[in-house]
Amino acid sequence: EQDLREPAHTATTLKMEEFRAEVRAITEDRDNAYSAASTAQCIAEKRGKEAVAARSQVAALQEHLKDLEAKRAKMSGTLEGLRREQEAKIPALQEANAAVSKE
Repeated sequence: EQDLREPAHTATTLKMEEFRAEVRAITEDRDNAYSAASTAQCIAEKRGKEAVAARSQVAALQEHLKDLEAKRAKMSGTLEGLRREQEAKIPALQEANAAVSKE
């Protein structure tokens, strides 16, 4: 009877060892998948934060551009006004120059 149980016991033990090895491999694969998923999530979160920061920076630059454009338009208007003033003075200067030339 001992002889009959021994081969069955050995076969069962081998099956159990194979099963344990398979469970260890699956566990290792699962742990690696969790690690990869965690790493991917960290990268995604970092990129998300970077994207938010970049959008904020773009918005700030757009606001700065608007301010600069407004200043440019104001200065352009001021320059146009000064040009008109200078042009308005030309006839009087020409008259004064002609009067001096006659003398």
